Amino acid sequence: MHDGYKKSFSGVPALWGVDFELKAGEIHALVGENGAGKSTLIKIMTGAYRRDSGVIEYDQKTIAFQNPTEAQAAGIVAVYQEIQLVDFRTVAENIFLGREPHRFGIIDRRAMNARAADILERLGLHIDPHSVVGSLNIAHRQMVAIARAISFGARVPCSGLNLLRMEL
Repeated sequence: MHDGYKKSFSGVPALWGVDFELKAGEIHALVGENGAGKSTLIKIMTGAYRRDSGVIEYDQKTIAFQNPTEAQAAGIVAVYQEIQLVDFRTVAENIFLGREPHRFGIIDRRAMNARAADILERLGLHIDPHSVVGSLNIAHRQMVAIARAISFGARVPCSGLNLLRMEL
């Protein structure tokens, strides 16, 4: 048993002794008032913040991500409530933005759309990968953001106030 995570900002505690465990197949919700530390916990898990103390174990190893890119490479991705998608791009383009598959030096749209359709199908979503994101409702936009996290190989996508573990 560990003492839990601790994090303070200018001497003001944001997290104090948080002990949190995720297991495969479980879904958790973090609920609390503004300032309760929900976002701080997610940012510590994803390497955006460094904890002051406590141990994070992941895949049976003690970890200390230096930044979100390291967490992403390990399969932990944050999907924030403020959805970070490009409205005038398609669902598939948003899912693979900056990582589009290429063939002969040009974007392979067929492969990109097929991969996006596969991810959406595994999430049980009936969203056309050719749809323009700006035409989707807010719930579908959030799911596209989660699909983007899954496209990175995320095993722990952290979404808004929810943390969930997916084995896909």
